[in-house]
Amino acid sequence: MSWSKGDFIGREALAAQKELGVSPLLRGLSVAGKRPPRAEMGVLHGDAVIGTITSGNFSPMLGHGIAMAYLHAEITVGTSVRIDARGRLLDATVVDLPFLPKA
Repeated sequence: MSWSKGDFIGREALAAQKELGVSPLLRGLSVAGKRPPRAEMGVLHGDAVIGTITSGNFSPMLGHGIAMAYLHAEITVGTSVRIDARGRLLDATVVDLPFLPKA
């Protein structure tokens, strides 16, 4: 895409994203322990809710829980977060996707 093309469908939406930034972003979460996170659980950074899990489960290949979540764009890979698992907090780390390297 070139910004010098002139007017095109979707230009206003793309210009707004370019100015304000894209949020939220789909990120991977690696959970400490075997308890699997589940969809719609909240993700916390400090006391603030920063996102929501879209899917999660236990990974037999990795030996711990994993999840994907939409998180605020400023939350980067390596950030420690917590997952609200029905009132119990699970420690997690933001990781790159995919969880396993492609063969």
